[in-house]
Amino acid sequence: MKRSKVNLIIILFSFILLASIFTLLIIEQNNIYLLLKRISIILIIYAAIIIILLSYIYSGKKNKIITALPNSYGNTVKEIKLNLSDQKITDELKKSASFDHDIVLTLIGAPDNFIKNNELDFLDVLKKHFIFQDLIFRFDQNIFGVLIPNADLEEGIQQIEKFDQTFVNSESNSLKFPIMFGLSSRNGRLISGNIILKEAKAALNKAMSDKNFPIIGFRPNPALYREYLSKLKPD
Repeated sequence: MKRSKVNLIIILFSFILLASIFTLLIIEQNNIYLLLKRISIILIIYAAIIIILLSYIYSGKKNKIITALPNSYGNTVKEIKLNLSDQKITDELKKSASFDHDIVLTLIGAPDNFIKNNELDFLDVLKKHFIFQDLIFRFDQNIFGVLIPNADLEEGIQQIEKFDQTFVNSESNSLKFPIMFGLSSRNGRLISGNIILKEAKAALNKAMSDKNFPIIGFRPNPALYREYLSKLKPD
């Protein structure tokens, strides 16, 4: 059930509550004790329904946004080798910046080499879900990456939640394993592919260690990022 539908249900129950209380005020106006008793029962039932609906919404929440981790930036940046070149990711970041658009990088991982051992089936699900197949790449043996253009961090998380549902509902017996996601976005910055990779990897590491939140977005700390930039040596 989508959150918007739950909100509509809450509004509907609120109207029913008000109508019930108004009706009781008319019917039981001469018996204050009975009136208060019935209104109390109605309020208790209403509160229980609201609690159940809110619990339903937030029990299914699978994502979390973190700010920059203390060790996310360093004085030097270790280059990361991957099939989709670091320069390609940088080019996509520059393209997004030229149009003043955001872009999200997602790293997808799983424990115990599940992705590595079922690579073809997993890649097939990725290609069926994401439109731009040239923006799907291998990060390492057990991690794939996806660039999501024209999306900010929250929109990227929404798309990943949909993919996660597609993956969970996959009919392939080889894909019955948990997956985790780490996301980062350009967020108005002029950054290299290597930087956004480090951020997404930091988020993925957090998701891999925190089973309550398999989808984690990385929101950079502006002060920490500026400090990192100030330590870079000029070309």
